[in-house]
Amino acid sequence: METFALLYPLREPLTPESARVFASAGRPPVQAAATKLLNTTAFTKGNAVIRVFQLDGNLEDAIQHLMYLTEVHNLGRQLADILAPGCDLSSPEGLRRFFETQLMTRIL
Repeated sequence: METFALLYPLREPLTPESARVFASAGRPPVQAAATKLLNTTAFTKGNAVIRVFQLDGNLEDAIQHLMYLTEVHNLGRQLADILAPGCDLSSPEGLRRFFETQLMTRIL
C-alpha cells in the first residue's frame, strides 16, 4: 500500500457551492488490473484542495484507468471554473498532464 497526494490549485478559496462539486465526486472508481483504490480524502485551505489517496498496486495503472473514464471527464468539466487556469481534467491528455504536474512529493 502506498499513499499519494494531489494538489488541486484553485482560482479562489472554495465556496460552499464549489465544495459540493468536489464532494459529489466522492470516491473515484479505481480497480485497474491489480491496482485498487483503498482510501481517499480531501482537505482545503486557501486556494488549494489536497486529495490524499492510498493505492494497493501501481500508480501508473490507476492513472491509465482514470484517463479514460467518462465520470472523471464529466467531473473535470464541472471543476473547470473552479480550478486554476491550466488544470484540465476533462480529457485523457489533460488528466495525464495534471498528474504529472500536481502529484505531490512525499517527504515523511
